[in-house]
Amino acid sequence: MASQQDIVLHWYPQSPYAQKIASILNYKKLQYKTVEISVMEPRPLRRPLDGGYTKTPILQIGNQVFCDSKSIISELEARYPEPSLYPVTSSGHSSKTLAFGVTHLLDTSVFMAIPTQFDLELLPKALLEDRAKMAGRSFDPAAQKALQPFLRLELQAQLGRLTQGMQHGKGWILNTATPSDTDFSLYMITFFMNMVIGEPWVTEHYPILTDHFERMQPFAQPDRTYDMADISAEDALQIAKDQQSVPAIQSVGAQDLLRIGQQVSVTPMDTGKTPAIGELVALTPQRVTIRTRDDRTGDVYVHFPLTAFLVVPVKARL
Repeated sequence: MASQQDIVLHWYPQSPYAQKIASILNYKKLQYKTVEISVMEPRPLRRPLDGGYTKTPILQIGNQVFCDSKSIISELEARYPEPSLYPVTSSGHSSKTLAFGVTHLLDTSVFMAIPTQFDLELLPKALLEDRAKMAGRSFDPAAQKALQPFLRLELQAQLGRLTQGMQHGKGWILNTATPSDTDFSLYMITFFMNMVIGEPWVTEHYPILTDHFERMQPFAQPDRTYDMADISAEDALQIAKDQQSVPAIQSVGAQDLLRIGQQVSVTPMDTGKTPAIGELVALTPQRVTIRTRDDRTGDVYVHFPLTAFLVVPVKARL
């Protein structure tokens, strides 16, 4: 077991989800390193760490790699519980179930309404092709531009429903004394809209979101990320090789469907449906872990949430 394992965020700064994870790392006052990756595939030097998973970000801790923000946040909360991302509400109850529900709304319905406002004609052809592959559909820039005013109506309906119960200038979304995971997701949503549509539009139409975004700044500390050591992809592979450990996860359930030691594929069910493939080493009601191996890394344990992921034996044909 490695006595000290480096935390490495593999990201690019334009990624909203990467910004959310960086903000949480900063909020928990953790020291970490960054590897800035390309905004699109191919990323050959990340493959030894992710087993084939293509979405951003991933968080590496030694030779353990956590994919999808749900898995990353769960691990960070378990290892570094203070300050908690699930503080109690003003009534003294846990905010975790509320946070799961509202965060899911933000990360799905609200988040997916924002990319409709991109001017696709300004994006490089290679990037557009990459995102089309990730989304599993082709993009028609001219058609999207014609629909944008109508799609913005839908986005505004999402934002209007979201902001109905928010209070300007005080409090957090779940009525907690400190920000919850949901506040970090809303921070990410506003960051994304500022980037896609523009901060003036957001401030004009949803000043309460700008207010929340500004109140989150001391907690998210976005500038702190750039104070962290930026390392190369090769350095990250060496960290995995030098900091070998085995996850302490007890496998339970689904043994009639999946067996420890067999080769499985783990595939997102929403976008980026590229499977990660490896040896199944752990399965719990919330997490699946596979092991891969490369001469540059030694054993790497890649962790995914079970929520919104499909795990099947590699020989299966669906």
